[in-house]
Amino acid sequence: MKSIYILFLSVLFFSTTLFAQELTAPDRPGFGFSSSIVNNGVYQAETGFLLGENLQVAGPFNFRTGIAKNLELRAGLGSIQSESPAVTVQSFGLKYLLASTDNLGLAVLGRMNLPFLNSNYGYYRTRFSLLGDFKISDAISINSNLGYGDFVGKPDYKNGSVNFSITPSYALTKKMAVYLSSEYDNIDEKIDILGGLTYLISSSIQVDAGIQTDHDYESYSIGAGISASF
Repeated sequence: MKSIYILFLSVLFFSTTLFAQELTAPDRPGFGFSSSIVNNGVYQAETGFLLGENLQVAGPFNFRTGIAKNLELRAGLGSIQSESPAVTVQSFGLKYLLASTDNLGLAVLGRMNLPFLNSNYGYYRTRFSLLGDFKISDAISINSNLGYGDFVGKPDYKNGSVNFSITPSYALTKKMAVYLSSEYDNIDEKIDILGGLTYLISSSIQVDAGIQTDHDYESYSIGAGISASF
């Protein structure tokens, strides 16, 4: 797992060094997705890792690119978990920008799981989400997502699941910000909490670090990630 992850980060760093592009608002960290769209012909990669008492995760590995005006294609390559030798479920999605002003961004996202590389994830899950970004002031902004999903071929799971996330952030400087993200999903009926900071290394690379509560609220995980455009 470590060798694959190190190789991925090396390729990502090499690509951004040679072909740097201005970074679009990343979909990480936090539980929500940004309403921003990657420009046509630009590629953006986002990944991270999570270290907890019972689980270590490298990923998810997400790629985004613009394919038309206000339309973004995204591919999720899954994660590598310590408890399983296989890669977790992959996904395919499209994000469309509905509106964008200086203080408001609205988009819709549709994505589907593609369980090709791991038989343990042999089901299709489709989810549609409304994504919003709200600028309260020069320093304060809020990201919020409302999503609805259905499982296909997984009768033991609840169908019609609804999830909601909200992530306020505060800019400490032009390059550094802190955030606090929470998410509720009616499948497990628990609220997950994640908090941390982001730092813009350059116009094309952002790194993040944070702490996340586990489902039982009795332990936590630490994580970090990177988003880069090229």
